[in-house]
Amino acid sequence: MISLMRLLAFGTLSPATIFAASNTLIISIILGWICTRNLSYWKKWTYALFLNNLFTIIIFHINQGSKGTIPSFIYLIMMTLGGIFTAYLTQFLIKAKTHFQMIEKAATFVFLTELNNHRTFDEAFNSLLLEAKDKNEALTLMIIDIDHFKKVNDTYGHPNGDMVLKQLGELLKDASRSFDIVSRIGGEEFAILLYDCPHKHALTIGERIRMAVRNQEFMLNEGKAIQITVSVGVATYPDTNENIKEEADKALYKAKSYGRNLVCSNQSA
Repeated sequence: MISLMRLLAFGTLSPATIFAASNTLIISIILGWICTRNLSYWKKWTYALFLNNLFTIIIFHINQGSKGTIPSFIYLIMMTLGGIFTAYLTQFLIKAKTHFQMIEKAATFVFLTELNNHRTFDEAFNSLLLEAKDKNEALTLMIIDIDHFKKVNDTYGHPNGDMVLKQLGELLKDASRSFDIVSRIGGEEFAILLYDCPHKHALTIGERIRMAVRNQEFMLNEGKAIQITVSVGVATYPDTNENIKEEADKALYKAKSYGRNLVCSNQSA
């Protein structure tokens, strides 16, 4: 756009306008190429400023001869100072954006497992439940709890317990559908929201998850592998009332009371 402006701004084509437009286009291509190189932030800015100033000063002298010396000198000072200021400002904005994204992520995700936190889970649950009511669709909630997790922390230490939680979070994401919402809602308690998933199918998914966890070797920090089991409670709207959080909790309690390492439904059958 700047090349076209320099080419056509004065109404007629001339060698001066052609040189100015060509210079802008060449600089854009060269600076674009510099940005693709594996260079540090400040090296990119230094090379960009140097080449921009060099090409532009050459064009000043081609178009104006000796009269271009003073304009070139003024341009060199202005562009160098402006470029350095812009570089620092851009760096500050990049850091500010990164910091904001970290804060935003911290408000919605659990860093350890990279899953949704309880607040995000509640927001997603309320939104999906309203949608399920409006569209007369199924919404299943699956609550997953690690069996005897306190024993893992007591035996191997909390850092190793964190390693287990992290690996379980990855397993749950891999075992779920791409559009299911996987969250960590408590210490060793996880939840999966399955939209448009009938109860019978959800129980099959829950059983697949239970088996995957039972067969998985969870690596600890020192390289030792351990195995864990999970209990799973499943409830589905509209097969049951809209209080599926309470119903899924009841199903989880049933799995725990029946001996753990089970998938249980809130329904009696």
